Amino acid sequence: MSETPPAPVVTLEGVTVVYAKHAALSDVTASFPAGAVGLLGPNGAGKSTLIKALLGFVVPDRGRMKVLGLDVAHAGLDIRARVGYVPESDARSGPVSELRLLQEARERRSAPAAHPNAEPE
Repeated sequence: MSETPPAPVVTLEGVTVVYAKHAALSDVTASFPAGAVGLLGPNGAGKSTLIKALLGFVVPDRGRMKVLGLDVAHAGLDIRARVGYVPESDARSGPVSELRLLQEARERRSAPAAHPNAEPE
């Protein structure tokens, strides 16, 4: 008897994101299983755009996305409450270790929000 594979944690169906006239993502359909998943590609391939779209920071021109079973179009705040994101670079004045970034993210996550509907920083 074979077991049913677990549902993917991320699904994309025909996702397109266009900046001006440049398509950063063009008709992307994919699913990602639970566990460690990496995105590899050259600069400009759409990796950061994909992550920002999955977290609800960028609205696709077309397509549908789900993260942890939640529809990104309607549950961006809930998704961001469950998913960690460390950008490649930020506005810090000097180098910071990955461990320190994770510690700061954990501290921010534990801090009470200023307002119940406040967006994460």
